[in-house]
Amino acid sequence: MSAGSPLDELLEQAAAAWPGVAVPRADFLAYLAERLPPDRTIEEAAPSLPLVDLHLACACARSEPGAIEAFDAAYRDEIDRAFARVRPRGLTVDDARQVVRQKLFVGAGERGPRIGDYAGRGALRAWVRMTAIRTLIDLAREHGDRAHDVPLDDVLSFEGTGGDTPDRALLVGQCRAELRPAFEEAVAELTPRQRNLLRQHFLHALSIDQLAGLYGAHRSTCARWLDAAREKLVRGTRRRLAARLGVPPGELDEIMQLVASRLDITFRRVLGDPMSAGP
Repeated sequence: MSAGSPLDELLEQAAAAWPGVAVPRADFLAYLAERLPPDRTIEEAAPSLPLVDLHLACACARSEPGAIEAFDAAYRDEIDRAFARVRPRGLTVDDARQVVRQKLFVGAGERGPRIGDYAGRGALRAWVRMTAIRTLIDLAREHGDRAHDVPLDDVLSFEGTGGDTPDRALLVGQCRAELRPAFEEAVAELTPRQRNLLRQHFLHALSIDQLAGLYGAHRSTCARWLDAAREKLVRGTRRRLAARLGVPPGELDEIMQLVASRLDITFRRVLGDPMSAGP
């Protein structure tokens, strides 16, 4: 890669978008490499990546000076919008900001900061919005607040689903019609243990510690099992939804972020019926 190459220019533009937030070039390239498909080089993938977003995410993950302040200035409004839709009892908007920032930049338990999960498969703004919504829904559910339950078919009714062009609005409408069967088919692909884990966690509100006791496993093992089941369900829904709509799966990434953010609530609408009971 020579000086003045197209990649150089893209990296310079990404850095220039965040004045005063510096990330060493070698570290940013390593960060990007970890998030690329295995069959693509950075030079090949860079033109289609949201490098401006990834640069800030990388800086926040590395706790670079000024990074979190820049993030707050750019994206705090997304947390406020999430709070306007999901208001866990007893929380103020300042509380909500603090809870979401804690999850994004500090993490909890054995999970590291969630900002490291951002892989550039959609806009950072949409990813922040989905993360904030999911965090607040989790918090509401922990306090027994079911006021934010919605039918599965209404998952895509939230603002910010990308329906700001005729083509995008059409895609969202088609997804709304096909989401339930795609979701149900993806559920059927899960193993019995994965279905039970998700049912026990989402339908019966069992905590990780309670699941660990039920399955006789370490809590970190149960957490990995649960994450793997959730990821398989979302991935399977994306694949089947893309096949039903005849579009590349990548076109559904932002929509599937929204589905994943509502998974804790919408799962109950599909798996409310009894299924195999034993672990």
